[in-house]
Parts: sequence; C-alpha cells; structure tokens
Amino acid sequence: MTVAVYKIINMHIPNKDNCPQISVCMPVYNRSTYLRECIDSILAQTFVDFELLIVDDGSTDSCRDIIRSYSDSRIRLIENEHNFIASLNMLLDEAKGKYIARMDSDDIMIKDRLESQYEYMEAHPEIDVLGGGIEVLGLHDYPIYYPVENVTLQDMIDGCCIVHPTAMIKRNALSRYHFRYKPEFIYAEDYGLWCEMLRYGMNLKNLRKPLIKYRVSENQVTVTKSDIQLKTADRICVESIKWLLEKEKKVFETQAFIKETDNKLTLVIPFLNEREEVVNTVRSARETAGYTFDIIVINDCSDNDYNYEIELSRYDVNYVYNSYRIGAAASKEKGVSLIKTPYFLLLDAHMRFYNLNWVDVIINYLRNDDHQLLCCQTKILEKKDGVVFESQSAETYGAFLSFRHDEYIPGIHWNMSRSDILESGQIACILGAGYAASKRYWDYIKGLQGLLHYGCEEAYLSIKSWLFGGGCRLLPEVEIGHIYKDKFVYKVYTSLMRYNNLFIAETLFPTSLRCLTKAVAYKQDEALYFKIYKWMEGNSEKINELRRYYVSISQRKFEFILKINNSLSPQVLEELKKELNRLPDFFHFIEKETVHQDFGLISGMMGQIIAYCLYAERFPNEQWDNAASFLFEEICAALNKELPVTFGRGICGIGWAIIYLQNHHLLADDMKEELQLIDELLMERSPLKIKDLSFTSGIGGILCYVTTRLRCIEKDVGSSFFDETYLNELENASRKLLNAKIDYRSRNFAMQFIEYMHHHKDKHDIFVPEFEEIVDLPTFAPKMSEYWKTGLYNLTGYVIRILLVFRKDRDLYS
Repeated sequence: MTVAVYKIINMHIPNKDNCPQISVCMPVYNRSTYLRECIDSILAQTFVDFELLIVDDGSTDSCRDIIRSYSDSRIRLIENEHNFIASLNMLLDEAKGKYIARMDSDDIMIKDRLESQYEYMEAHPEIDVLGGGIEVLGLHDYPIYYPVENVTLQDMIDGCCIVHPTAMIKRNALSRYHFRYKPEFIYAEDYGLWCEMLRYGMNLKNLRKPLIKYRVSENQVTVTKSDIQLKTADRICVESIKWLLEKEKKVFETQAFIKETDNKLTLVIPFLNEREEVVNTVRSARETAGYTFDIIVINDCSDNDYNYEIELSRYDVNYVYNSYRIGAAASKEKGVSLIKTPYFLLLDAHMRFYNLNWVDVIINYLRNDDHQLLCCQTKILEKKDGVVFESQSAETYGAFLSFRHDEYIPGIHWNMSRSDILESGQIACILGAGYAASKRYWDYIKGLQGLLHYGCEEAYLSIKSWLFGGGCRLLPEVEIGHIYKDKFVYKVYTSLMRYNNLFIAETLFPTSLRCLTKAVAYKQDEALYFKIYKWMEGNSEKINELRRYYVSISQRKFEFILKINNSLSPQVLEELKKELNRLPDFFHFIEKETVHQDFGLISGMMGQIIAYCLYAERFPNEQWDNAASFLFEEICAALNKELPVTFGRGICGIGWAIIYLQNHHLLADDMKEELQLIDELLMERSPLKIKDLSFTSGIGGILCYVTTRLRCIEKDVGSSFFDETYLNELENASRKLLNAKIDYRSRNFAMQFIEYMHHHKDKHDIFVPEFEEIVDLPTFAPKMSEYWKTGLYNLTGYVIRILLVFRKDRDLYS
C-alpha cells in the first residue's frame, strides 16, 4: 500500500474546541498567475468563521511562496506530492468545519458566497450538498450560468449540474458513508462523487445566484484532458443509468394488496402531484358507474403536502404508493400488472365521465374482440380558478402518427376526419389518455414495457397493436373529458421523452426508418441526441430483448403502418383535386422548358421523366409516355460521358431514379446494365477522397444511391458490381461523416449504409425508395406561369407531389 507523503505548514491550526463553521478546501497546482486574486476573494468574504485549507499538489511554480506570503491565521497549507485525487481527499480528511466549501485556485469568490450558502444550509438541514450559479471569465463571453435547482440522478445523468468549485458539502454527510474522490474517475471525479451521493439518497441542490467567477482557460482540465474526461463521464453516466433502472425495476416489482371482486373491469389511474384532481376524477367515475368496476390508483411518489390516501379512501380504491418515482409509463404498466379483472381502462388523473353505461360498453367491445385497443372519445376541458369548462373543439377521430423530418419521429396529432382506409370505427392511433384493453392482449404486446417516464405511450401501443395483428378502435359512445394543462405539475425530463421516440424506433422500426428517426433526432438537438444514447446504452439489454420478441410476433409489414397514418385533411384533398385541372398547363410548361444538357434528378431531365411516368399512369396518354422514353434514351446515352457522380446533377441521382421507377412499377424495362454501369463509374473514384459532405453534391448523395441500390438488390432489382474494397472505403467515409456537421439526409444514409454492412443478413423489412427520403416536394405553385420554374424544388416537384397523393390510394380518390 502506498502512503501519500505530505507536509502540513502550521500557518494556523484551529482550536479543536473551537472548530470553524466552514472549511474552504482548495487544491493548488501551478496556478500562480491567478492564485493571489483567488485567495484575496476568499479572505474578503462577508462570512468570517472559516479556515482556508490549501493542498499544494506538487506545484513547480511560485504557488507556495504566494500562499506563505499571507499572514492571515485562517490559512492552513498542506504540501503534497503531485497526485490530484489524493490531494482532494486530503482536503476532506483534514477539514475541521461543519461544512466544506470547495474552491478552485483560479476562480474568484463572490463576496457573500459563504454567507449565502451557510445561512441556507443552516435553515435547510436536509440539504447535503449546495452549489450555485457562476459568472464565466476567460476566453468566452458567456452569460451567467444557473444549474438546475433540485438535483436528481436523472438531472445528473443529463450532465453534471453541481459546479464543483461552488459546492458546499455537509461534512457529516461525507463521513456517514465515507464518500471520497475515486482515482478511477480522475478528471470527472466530482461527477462521480455527486452521482454516488445521489445513489445513496443524499440531497443535492443549487442556489439560483452566482457564487463564484469561474475562469475558462486553455490550461484547464476540461480542455487539456477533454477526451479522457468525456470517456470517464460517459462511464459514470451509463453506470448511473443502469443503477437507476434497476432501482425503478425494484419499485415496479414491489407487491401491493389488491382486493378481488366480481367486477370485469378495473380503472387504473397513475398520478403525480395531482392534488384534488385525482379525487375529482375518481368521484366522477363512481358517480356515473357506481361500484361496477374496480379502481387502482398509483401514487408515483408525489412530493406535495396532499394526503391522497385519506382523501381517496371514501371511494373504495386500491391505493398503491411508489416509494420512488418510476414515471407515467411504468406506473401504468404496474397498474395493469396488479389488476384482478380481465379488462381495464387506463386514465390520467384529471378527467371527467359523462356516460352512465361506459363500463358495459367497454366490456362488451372487449368480450367481442379482445385483440384490440379501445380509445374513448375525448372532450377537451380547461380549468381556471377551480372551475372546469369545455373548450370549443371539433369532433376527433382518434389520432394519426407522422414520420416527417420536421419533428421527432413518431409524431402524433389529432385526426379531424374519418379514415377512408380503415374499416368503420377503426382508427390509426389512440390518443387522449383514456384507452382500454384486455389484460391478456396487453401482456401479449408487452404493454408499455421499455418506455421511460413520460411520452410516446399511445404511439408505442398503437404501432404494436396494428403490427401484431390487432388494431385500434374509437368508442364514440364513451366520452371522457380531459383537462389539458398549460404546464406539468412535476418535473419532465426532455431526454427521457425523446428517448422514448428512439426506443420505439430501435424496437419496432425497419432499418431505413430507424436510421431516419435517429438522423432527425440529431438534427433537432445534437446535444440532446447524445444524452439519449447514454440511456439507450444503459437500457440496451431490455431493448434487445423486446426487439427480438416483437420480430417474432409481428404479423404485418411496417408499410401498413405508414399507409394507415398517411392522413390528409378533406380540405387539403379538395384543394389538390382542383389542382389536377392545372396539370396539362404545368406539363406543357415543363416540356417546353426542358434543358437537355442537365441530365440530373433534382433540376433536370431525370426528374421530368418521373413526372411524365406518373402523369401517363394517371391519365393514360402516349404523348407523355413517348416524352419520358425520349428523355430516357438521352440520359442512357449520356452515361458513358463525363457526368459527375453527384446526386443532384449526376449519375447517383439518375441511378436512384431508375430504382424508384422500377420499384414503383413505372418502368418495365430491365435496367441492370445501366445500373451496373453507374456502379462501375462510381467505383472509379475513392469515397475517401471526396471532401464535399453534402447530400446533393457530395458524399451524402453517393451513400443514398449505394444504400438504395444494395437494399433493392434484395428485391431483385439487378445485382451490384460494388467490390469489397469500395464498400469498405465507403464505410470508413460514412463513419467520418457521422463525426461531422452534416445535413440529416446524409446522416440518415451514412447510418443506413453502416447498418447494411454489418446487419444486412438480418431479416428486416426494406422500404422501396420514396421522395421523402431525398427532397421536400413543394406544396404550392404560383398562379402565373411567369413565376414557374422546373425542377424538384419547383414545378416538377409540385406535380409529382400531386400525382403521388392520388396514386397511393387510387381507388379511394377516383
């Protein structure tokens, strides 16, 4: 065992019978430039009952001489060999104060820092660690930074939210569990300490005021050791996630007594900090259906001063209390696991009932077919000054999911019109927090397993129900009022909400949509994306388990999910029908403006060919068939010329369009030779030498073509000429691409290509190419032709969009 060698300089040793209230603990290593300013700020504090305990960590500059130049009796210097973690722990061992105030030797204490923290901790003895805000000095012009006030382990997983040199720590909290800085967490040792303390139930908080002026410099650890610090912090983070998930699992599995009755349905209501509203919800249910159903209410560790158990006891409920917050999804899942009846209704805790026979309606539907989810009709309510009233709202028909790149996937929206695709009464997606099912079916589809805390519950359930052979149905006979609130009555973690989006993608989506979901999440918020993936890593075992199970029971292809959620309002459809009358003018303009030197997809002839093929299919006419054939011959002849490899104007876009036409049965000719020629031309240039990272003119578009080509080989659209050397180089280019600032489409195809290279033997649904993958087709065309332009970003793209809307369900819109 190595014994640390250090020397105590007795500038002042406090009387053991008169220990200071605070020990200011500061390590020093070669900070002579800023040290005097730092010490002066400490000695000038408005609070004076402290010792300044300094450990010099083997400095080689003038730090020790500067410290010795002070005659203040509160200063105590310890000289140590260079060992930063050992020096930090010496400070903890040598501190005499009731509180330990951490300080760094290049920062400046704001004058009342110690007084503010001392007074707060004396008034709040439940607090173990108290940090605060900072004013940033140095290289960057940052505003004042305020960390989160009430710190939980979830907060700490999102990022270290106690700024180390602002921390004041209760010394007996450290000694109670012998907390120390750990050498294996060097450069992230404070983060490791805070996470460990939170796991032991310590109470961490931040004052919403600046406590120090925090210096940013090129010499600090966050700059010089950033790579090691990041890896260490990631390890601490994932360990904390696994610990937290295990703790939530134990709370979930805690048994509760549920009395048995002869009823067939249980109302399950999880809640958090709802106060009187949970009582009002239960009362409303009992007033309309008496005691013909059971009730389980699950208090998810509410932290307000309302006595829920007493207030609910008069309504004959089964009251369950979670000793630790496990979240809305897990609380709902727990409630269903506890029911004694064959059927249940899940409900939020701020609802109202209006129908007297709602229990019988739900039971009869589920007795007839328990292989489905039932969604009650939602009445939108508001509450102001204690009064609940109905908002002016249109009738809804459940919801639909969206898979667009302008929001996290899957998005969910109210559906304001009946579906022409599904059978009467069926809906694409449940929404409104009032849905029913049988326990048997819920267990079969694994309910809400895997979701964390709050968000995406209805999307997750709906996709699974349809994929696994069931479905969703609206119950217009059961109307339940839902009080929608302006803000949550509990803390919501954005990283966990968005984790649920990516969790759904990982467990249920085919490769192409899964990669798009991740690329869109990255586009929405890069920093948040990496936080989410720490949770994915921490919960990987559960994700893999559920993915395997879902593959084994899936009965429908995912294209069915996309089809039933492809919702356009009747107004939009009517507008597009009117636009059909303008198509002849549009196409004559496109034909007249053809630029025969531009063979590309985005702005040239290849895009026109797709438009002509769609038009000739919709309105059979040899003119447009012939026009498409004429242009196509020009393009095929040009393939042997010096065309660029790009997607926008070159051979990659042309190749993608050929594959699109064949997959959508718009081109009957065998194009193997043309595609193989494109492959050969593409391989003449190493992808590692391409500097342009964009989609239309760089490596992103090349990845789009190659990935689409490889995907569609499995659908018998020709065979690829790509050799292993080229594919390996492209994989290396893809990995570099993911570390760069790129558009989401390039990122999507880079991820798809990497997945194909490593998992293409897996049995996944493979989507045929769609325009949404490569371009946002226009939704508008000016009335006057002088403002028209050709190309996918303009008129050509607009007519393609119109024709595709009516092509997807030709029988419905004839």
